[in-house]
Amino acid sequence: MEIKTRSTVNKVNLDRTRYLKRFIFKSILVICILSLAFCLKKLNLKYTNAMLDVLKENIQYEFSFAHDGKKVFHKVKEFTEDSMAKIAVFNPMSKIDKYPSPIQGKVHRFYDKSTNKGLDIRAVDDDDPISIVNGIIKEIEISDKKGYYITIQNGDMDIIYGYLSRPYVSKGDSVSVGDSVGKLGTSADNHKYLRLEVWIDGVSVDPLDYIDINSMPQ
Repeated sequence: MEIKTRSTVNKVNLDRTRYLKRFIFKSILVICILSLAFCLKKLNLKYTNAMLDVLKENIQYEFSFAHDGKKVFHKVKEFTEDSMAKIAVFNPMSKIDKYPSPIQGKVHRFYDKSTNKGLDIRAVDDDDPISIVNGIIKEIEISDKKGYYITIQNGDMDIIYGYLSRPYVSKGDSVSVGDSVGKLGTSADNHKYLRLEVWIDGVSVDPLDYIDINSMPQ
């Protein structure tokens, strides 16, 4: 759902950008014509007045530089405010609440697209991490030093839970929001951490864009 909404936002932004470019071009053209007319008025010579008359006859408009400048300004302001309002409507993060945190804790290590594809969350209690989506257990893997990694698939989104000492689920199982998925292991510093990754269509994203680490489901 988030991906489709983001596509809609991109399309709206592209259409609005094209329209804005056309509007700016027309506005510049109008300002140039107004500036020319203003200069012709100031010169107030026989030939310039004749040219001004030609302009008036062709576009049937009595030029006023200050008046038209205000019109252009208010048009740009109106367009900008309207665009921001529409972007806010289509912004997925303004309409879709973030998922709650799978554990109570604080971010110990943050996401970095190049060096760290997920978050490390330091738990503040001994509660088991829970599923934050309804989904299917896509994969369960084990690392000699990092424990178990469980992948929950929900549509085009994969959520990976890592640093588990043992899983409570099996590959192919269905899970619901609030189900415990495994037990956290204890690290060398005697603290418990949860490794959390979010992948959309096979591409890693910052979990903080989708999950409120400071919230827990009621």
